[in-house]
Amino acid sequence: MIKTFNIRYDINEALEYYHTLSTEFIDKRWLYTKDHNEPSVIDPKNKLDKMYGWGIQTIYKDIDFKYHCDLDPHNEGPIYFNDTVLAFGFVKRIMNLLKDPYRTFLFVYPSGNYLGPWFPTPPKHFRIYIPIISNPDAYLITHHNPGVKVPLIPGTMLLNTMDSLSELRNDGTTDLVHIEICSPYEYLDYTSNLDTNI
Repeated sequence: MIKTFNIRYDINEALEYYHTLSTEFIDKRWLYTKDHNEPSVIDPKNKLDKMYGWGIQTIYKDIDFKYHCDLDPHNEGPIYFNDTVLAFGFVKRIMNLLKDPYRTFLFVYPSGNYLGPWFPTPPKHFRIYIPIISNPDAYLITHHNPGVKVPLIPGTMLLNTMDSLSELRNDGTTDLVHIEICSPYEYLDYTSNLDTNI
């Protein structure tokens, strides 16, 4: 199930954060297909040939390792993740609100790139999506009964309970830039009831 909830953030601060990563931390940026830790396991049902991003958290002891994304099959929990130098500003304030946040990344999906459908992997968790730049044809989709297709609108946050197959698609003509943060499922009610400005 996908739902909005009441953590509000300043979209201008989010855009400034993205600009800072794009200009001052370009050396930390990874390209999914080039820098993936195990290119042979990239699932062919996804189209991520142009997708890139930054690791706000990492499973690696060497936090300077360029590709911070988690290992396949993505079954690491929060105890395996540590903050990188990119955990600052409004993102860090959101992380501080959550309980045991992990697998935190900023992703850029250029036009035509998509992920899924995928099944959630253990440990059981939910995921927060924070759109920074989007377009009318960028969607988060869940195949929960019934299926829901929700646009990713900058200035809002979406919470995916990860109870069913999900997809993330950028069918538009411009980039989709967003942040993802996971948290253990046991904190779903706590997070759903948050009501605050960042």
